[in-house]
Amino acid sequence: MARLDTLLEVPARVDIHHRSELPAIWQATYPGVPMPPPYSFRAWNKANHIRLFVDETETKDSALWLLLHELGHTISNQDPDLKAYFRSVPKPAGYLTNDIAHESHPAEQAANA
Repeated sequence: MARLDTLLEVPARVDIHHRSELPAIWQATYPGVPMPPPYSFRAWNKANHIRLFVDETETKDSALWLLLHELGHTISNQDPDLKAYFRSVPKPAGYLTNDIAHESHPAEQAANA
């Protein structure tokens, strides 16, 4: 089994927030961009900074899955060719608001794997 520190070529920061903090963090991270509807996502990874948003609806297992999923994005983004490919594939309509659309994107499928 590979150790996590051997998979990551760059440091990753992980912050766990209560979901109630999401609107303020969204606005600070994406100024002027309307926030997607509530519960349309539970985490994001931007520049190897992973943010998980949890509340009483999240279990330990589901929060762990979120973390591993976001680490999958961090690891796949280290490969320049893979990163370029994922960014070249257009995001489907509803990417930020529809789970089926979101999960259809190859970057999401790779992170899930």
